[in-house]
Amino acid sequence: ANNRTYLMAEGDRYYKENAWNGDIVDKMILNEAELNVIAHADAVFIHFWAGCFHQVLDAKKKYHFKLAVDFDIYRDFDDMEQYAPYIDYFMISGEENLLCHFEKFSKKYDGLFNMAERGSVTCFRGERYQVPASKVGHVIDTTGCGDSYHAGFVCEHLIHGDIAEAMKKGSELAAETLGHYGGF
Repeated sequence: ANNRTYLMAEGDRYYKENAWNGDIVDKMILNEAELNVIAHADAVFIHFWAGCFHQVLDAKKKYHFKLAVDFDIYRDFDDMEQYAPYIDYFMISGEENLLCHFEKFSKKYDGLFNMAERGSVTCFRGERYQVPASKVGHVIDTTGCGDSYHAGFVCEHLIHGDIAEAMKKGSELAAETLGHYGGF
């Protein structure tokens, strides 16, 4: 899979038509050995768009690991709600007007509902936690910031259980990613 990424002068990225060639990711199916690894994992992170999303969701139901899902820019909240009972870390990029959906979900389901873009907000049990974005000297490339944020957020929360500290760690890693070319 590959994605041709174009950068604007201020470091934000954009994509042209046909920039994504995600054949392997879009059609990925996990084999038994891979499913066995997942079965013994503490946590699994997956993008909603991945071809093996439903395999991972079924494994979560069976093995009860922590599941983090990046819904990215997907906006069908009625569809997303069917997955909410099984997701421990429900993540999305977006604007503040989407938080009403997360607040509603957080009152019904036990997961952390996190939205990160220029700062982050997490809804948990009807309560809102908000952390500003970490300071960045010079933005070079925004590619991978979301993935870096998610990695920091999930790992910090798994280790220490503090939502605000997890958001800060995610923001720190995203800020570091902004300072160089490439996603990682």
